[in-house]
Amino acid sequence: MAKTFSDLDTPCFLVDLDKVKQNAQRMLDTCARLNLQLRAHTKTHKTLCLALVEKLDKFHVMVSGPDGLATLKAHTENLPAGKKWSIVLEVDCGYGRTGFAVWGQEVIDAALVITKSASLELEAIYCHCGDLYSVRSKQLREAQQKRNAASLCGLQEKLKKFGVSCKFGTGSTPTCSLPIEFNRNLSEFHPGAYIFYDYEQYLLNACKESDIACRVMTRVVAHKPELNMIIVDCGFTAISHDGMAQRLPDADFCLIQGEANLKMIGMSQELGKIVAKEGDLDCSQYPIGTILFIFPYHTCAAAAMHKEYFVHCADTVVTTWTPVRGW
Repeated sequence: MAKTFSDLDTPCFLVDLDKVKQNAQRMLDTCARLNLQLRAHTKTHKTLCLALVEKLDKFHVMVSGPDGLATLKAHTENLPAGKKWSIVLEVDCGYGRTGFAVWGQEVIDAALVITKSASLELEAIYCHCGDLYSVRSKQLREAQQKRNAASLCGLQEKLKKFGVSCKFGTGSTPTCSLPIEFNRNLSEFHPGAYIFYDYEQYLLNACKESDIACRVMTRVVAHKPELNMIIVDCGFTAISHDGMAQRLPDADFCLIQGEANLKMIGMSQELGKIVAKEGDLDCSQYPIGTILFIFPYHTCAAAAMHKEYFVHCADTVVTTWTPVRGW
């Protein structure tokens, strides 16, 4: 199986196995320090819940509103003998995406319906702290973390008055990578992107550049000297559009490893346009076939573009991973 990078077709998605292991261990250590359970999040595909319930000892279904709970209640007769719907209630602490309002009565009513049912079981209550992605300063980040965790703790105390007890968890890689001590009051962390990290996490100070475990490998396929530009075979179908609207034209939306003066300024489906940040680009310094490595802005989106990951240790490809694709 051993291959070098030069043996691979481009564009392709590379995964540094040693960095993956280091990132995984660091999050395990963080959770152990805070006395939290790690419930790692992976973005795969939507599945048939009943089929998995039959195969697994316990399969948790996340419910973000009354309609979802009503749907599960309507299908209790389909459950295998001795099985229950194990439910995680998602709450919204102010991010405004999905979930029961953490301060509202509906989430309390839902928890009571679950605990009083013979076919439903309350596993946990969860909040996705996606609002941390828009916060750059340490002071604001820590304040937002405390507000979110305090909101969850407030709900926990309300439910205790009704005799309802379960795990409480929060997620988002910036939250879990840069946690405050107040998170000890919760039960679980639910990070996802920490396994690979990416340029966005680097900008959020959730990781160092050296922690980013995924790259898109590309080759120079054309020169445009009249535009001081080189063209690579990495378009939006290899790295996604994520980051472009947020960062261009004034800042980088991805990092070209080891090339501090290069900047990708645009993409078509299959091609990327790269120029110099300062001065004219000397195309002769990047002959046709030159390999470049790009740290994507959003690892989840970039990974979804590829049907195969090339996993390497140092410069040797040791295996491939085939992700589950689709929804």
